[in-house]
Amino acid sequence: MNLQNSFSCLILLFLIFTSVNAEEIQEESSKTVYYYFFENAEETFYVDTLAKESHFFDPVNKPGYFSLNTGNTGSPNLSLAEIPEQGFGFRYAPNLLGVWNRNPENLKVYKNTFPYTDLSLLFGGNEKVMARAIHSQPIGRGFQISGDFQRINSKGAYNRQRNLNNHLSTHLSYVSPLADHTIDFAFFLNNHRGQENGGLENINYLNENPGINKELVPILLNNAERNISQNSFLLQQKWRIGNTEIIQRDTVAMNDTIQNDTLLAVLPEPSNNIIFHKIEYKTSNHRFTDFNPNENAYPDNVNTTVDSIHRNAQVRIIDQRLGFRGRIFEQKNEDGNLPMLNYAIYQDFASINVQNLNSNAAFLQFSTGGSLNFLSRRFSSALEAEFIYSGYNSGDFQVTSESSYDINKNWIINAGYRYQQSEPYFIMQQNESSFFSYENDFEKTTVHSLHSGLQSKKSNFSVNASIQFFNNYTYFNDLYSPTQHDDMFLNLDLSVSHQLNLGRFHLKNYLLARYLSDKAPIDFPAFQLHHSLFFQNDLFNQALTFNLGLDIRHRESFFMQGYDIVNNIYYEQRNWKPSYHPVVDIFLNVKIQTVRVSLSLTHVNSDLFPQETDWGSYRYPITPRTFQLGIQWLFYN
Repeated sequence: MNLQNSFSCLILLFLIFTSVNAEEIQEESSKTVYYYFFENAEETFYVDTLAKESHFFDPVNKPGYFSLNTGNTGSPNLSLAEIPEQGFGFRYAPNLLGVWNRNPENLKVYKNTFPYTDLSLLFGGNEKVMARAIHSQPIGRGFQISGDFQRINSKGAYNRQRNLNNHLSTHLSYVSPLADHTIDFAFFLNNHRGQENGGLENINYLNENPGINKELVPILLNNAERNISQNSFLLQQKWRIGNTEIIQRDTVAMNDTIQNDTLLAVLPEPSNNIIFHKIEYKTSNHRFTDFNPNENAYPDNVNTTVDSIHRNAQVRIIDQRLGFRGRIFEQKNEDGNLPMLNYAIYQDFASINVQNLNSNAAFLQFSTGGSLNFLSRRFSSALEAEFIYSGYNSGDFQVTSESSYDINKNWIINAGYRYQQSEPYFIMQQNESSFFSYENDFEKTTVHSLHSGLQSKKSNFSVNASIQFFNNYTYFNDLYSPTQHDDMFLNLDLSVSHQLNLGRFHLKNYLLARYLSDKAPIDFPAFQLHHSLFFQNDLFNQALTFNLGLDIRHRESFFMQGYDIVNNIYYEQRNWKPSYHPVVDIFLNVKIQTVRVSLSLTHVNSDLFPQETDWGSYRYPITPRTFQLGIQWLFYN
């Protein structure tokens, strides 16, 4: 496939997507809509419109989250409690958009010797459309370009509730003829536009629920939407010191399963010593709506409206890192093994500026860190550490250790430890809006985390256990106010997964059991189950592969987190603990060489259980029965 055909396919995908795209979010100067009020009469019915991307081309191996919902990207599919906290350093607020954003950590860079294009299109119920185009190719003289564009549009369960997300990332790289100098430049644009809600569209979800007051309250909505735009520019360079063995070999790995094919590229082998430099400029702009408090706007006076105003918050970060990576020794054994001991050290400097009404802050942040890695034939170990000694996060540090050992050709054991001491989110210390004005001085949160696992390659079996100790845990309570938990509590996880293969029939099982100590201010389901039963077959010398099956997901009931649109955060609540019923999805996937077609009918059993169990998150219903169709096409020479 030549360059002209690659770009023609990209243009065709864009035209198809724009033609089937759902209507834009309406710009309305004023509109009266109706909200439901609940037991707490002073809070409006706020819901989340964000989503988690699901592996719709590989439903068998999608994560075993209890509330993963592929039918509607307008629903809060994944509670923040289920997202492991990986952030370190300055954090303005919980990153609810992290599952969507393009950033240096998840950018796919294909440094291949031929043009490569990957096109995807998914559409289904609730006016859901998801399109993605990836293209990468060399342009000569050591230069490589690539781009990644994704657009999502969906409709939520409530009137005028919509999502419109655009993500664009571009990448330009250069490798010198001797491979002793490389330069990477990347640009990321993430734009999220969400119209939160405008009242309930289907009140059947609220029937027979004792926690709901069904009186209507009219609210004047003036462009009530949230718009979040995040941009990032990244420039990184590497200088290799010493001899470099250039090995350039790439291919497309054609899997014998229904999973996505993967482009493999072996890049120039690094020399013993590398100097690296990175500079990144990140901006984040939040524009959302505050509803002005109105003491008369409650169920006893339904003729009064509530006005709304707009509020903006902006965070700007300039981050620069300079470091050195080297190899202490390398030695070949008699059997040809190559034990290696590598190290890296770096110095990081960041300028951070926060503007949020009168809650402004500007400071400099310095940090230093390093790593030590050992690799042999059967054993590998890594140790990393980072310390921040100035700025808002002064005194933060973390230490991480990971090890793995190949017991034999089948069994692998791994273990790790992590200690983190960090300042709470900035929005928990300082915030000012129409509803909230506070300035706190919380202690640093500390987390001890220890995990271990055992995996079998041949039997598709794995078991993992982890324990976490939290001290000075900071969270938002049910009054949307930051609170610090003084007592230490622990979280214990145990997960087991296994795939049973009987000819062409396959059964994949996943179990996650959790234990939280009594003093914990947060809540998790005690168990989560995920089963996939499917039939898979290959035809015409594996030119055509298909699988047909069903997914079953179930979990224990628990106190779900609530969502506050004003501060764009999740909060803990102990007032509502709905029951839950298993969710069943049916899927059919077909792969014809590099083309995939995915058909699915999600939540097919939505009418078989009482409506009080139809809740996927706090005050948000599970998406009802939904059909969706996905197509993916991979082009390469």
